[in-house]
Amino acid sequence: MMGWLREWLGGMIAAAMVMTILYALVPKGVLRSVAHLAGGLALLVVILRPLLGFDVESLRWRYEDWQEAIDEQIAVYNEDNQQQMATIIEEETGAYISKKAQALGLTCHVQVHTELRDGIPFPCAVALDLPYNRDLALWMAGELGIPEEQQQWEVEP
Repeated sequence: MMGWLREWLGGMIAAAMVMTILYALVPKGVLRSVAHLAGGLALLVVILRPLLGFDVESLRWRYEDWQEAIDEQIAVYNEDNQQQMATIIEEETGAYISKKAQALGLTCHVQVHTELRDGIPFPCAVALDLPYNRDLALWMAGELGIPEEQQQWEVEP
């Protein structure tokens, strides 16, 4: 690419220099006007030379190829987004459960697990490091939709 650009610019500079010398040598009058016209056309040809040799077939950009690449990238971004969203939901739900446990006079560490439902992560299971507490278990089942059989306590009831 750089070699092609260097060659093109070199051609333009050489043509401009030849034109400048030619203009200096041609006497004033009609002949100078013809020299300007011819020089301008020659310079235009030098400038447009890359376009004249341009191979349109080498640019086989097919929409399907680009669409496939875009779809793959979208899938990667969606998967990344779902993982980040699941992490955030797990952390925030764990903090919410810990806050409720504190309101009930309990102290615990919570680990929440999520599952995808229609592409959105929802809390589905929880592990707590404290003995079973009926009030907290019922609250998690009713408020968060985590059934008691998906709640893992340090000591089972």
